Amino acid sequence: MTGVRTLFPRRDIRRKLTRIYYQSALYVTLLIRRIRGVELFHMILNAIERQLEGDTSYTC
Repeated sequence: MTGVRTLFPRRDIRRKLTRIYYQSALYVTLLIRRIRGVELFHMILNAIERQLEGDTSYTC
């Protein structure tokens, strides 16, 4: 019975993680549909990557 008792919290955590993952994936797909311009999407991705890396020099 102790083994069954330890399975439940892990299952709950996994369920929450999958729900968060699916919500974020749905949000990203909605953003991509709204943007529709692939080049614009890549430019935005590059800008986000530069901000995450801490590079403030923008070269377009």
